[in-house]
Amino acid sequence: LNIFNINPHPLNKKGAVIKYTGGSLDASEYTLSLDVTDKYGLQDFSEVVISVAEGNSPPIIFDTSRSIAENSAARTSVGLPITASDPDPNDSLRFSITGGNSLGYFEIDGITGQLYLSSSAALNFESVPQFQLQVRVVDTNPLYPLSAIGTVYVAVLDLNERPSCVGASFSVDENSRAGVAVGSVQGGDPDA
Repeated sequence: LNIFNINPHPLNKKGAVIKYTGGSLDASEYTLSLDVTDKYGLQDFSEVVISVAEGNSPPIIFDTSRSIAENSAARTSVGLPITASDPDPNDSLRFSITGGNSLGYFEIDGITGQLYLSSSAALNFESVPQFQLQVRVVDTNPLYPLSAIGTVYVAVLDLNERPSCVGASFSVDENSRAGVAVGSVQGGDPDA
């Protein structure tokens, strides 16, 4: 393995510089055997132990889909919590919505990843049938936190909504001929 090399120290003739040359650091520790010989042939042997410190790995989040019925009440959960993982066992994760929520319809619990309908939202399938939210997950590594972004596709489910009509009162002459218009009423179906 040529993962490390040793070069005489450029400023100090009493030492050497050990450099990492690249390659995969698959072990948690490396032991280098040093053999030092002076110009008179005298030798000394020593070992140098190099420990490989665990670096921070980014969290992992996959694109996913959720659905919610139109006209749902505020604070309704949008499916199961968004899941993410981190290869580093001691890192916890924090979630936030970073895109696709310009109307402010959604909120996310920063710790659990649970997506909720905002208190100000009024979802309507006929207006916006789907949202694409960008969800960012950040690990809590204190030295250099890393993040990843996944897309959450939220489908708004269409419900059969009640039609409406507006009451009115009209009058008609008792001597009117058949077929005369008496008035018109207003009504509609939001699903139409």
